[in-house]
Amino acid sequence: SSSSSSSSSSSNVGLGGVPQCFTDYSNAIDAVEKLKIAGDDSSSRLEEQQQQGKVEAMMKQEVRNRCLASFWCEYTRYCRTVKTHMFQFPLRAALEAARDLHWNRAKLLLRPFPQLRALAILLAWDNTTNFTTKHALISNLWTNGADLDDGS
Repeated sequence: SSSSSSSSSSSNVGLGGVPQCFTDYSNAIDAVEKLKIAGDDSSSRLEEQQQQGKVEAMMKQEVRNRCLASFWCEYTRYCRTVKTHMFQFPLRAALEAARDLHWNRAKLLLRPFPQLRALAILLAWDNTTNFTTKHALISNLWTNGADLDDGS
C-alpha cells in the first residue's frame, strides 16, 4: 500500500521537483488570459461592446475558478501523499528556488498562493547578497508574481 502511494506521488512530480499540478494550473491560467471569447467585434455601439466585455470577463473568471478548483484537488492529494503541509511546501520550495536564482520556479510555486509572496520576499531578503539580487527578488516575486518568463 505504501509503495503504491509513493509511486503515485512521484508520477505527479514534474521538472525541478515541482508537483505537476502547479505547472498544469499555470498553463491553464495563461491559456485563459490569451483566450478570446467568440463575439461580434464589429459592433458599433459602445454599450454592446461593453456588455460583451463584461460577459467575456465573467466567462474567463468562471474558467479560472474551475482551474483553481482542479489545482486544489490535485494539490491536496499530493500533500496527503507526501505528508507535507499545504503552505509549507510551496514556501520552502520557492525560497530554495529564489536562493538558487531560479525565478520561474519560485513564481510557479507561488502563483496559486499570492498571499505567500510577501512572506517569501521577507524570508529571502537576508539571504540576498547585493542590490541587484534584492531587486530581482522583488521584481520576480512581487511585481511580476503572476507572469512566468520563457527563461529562468
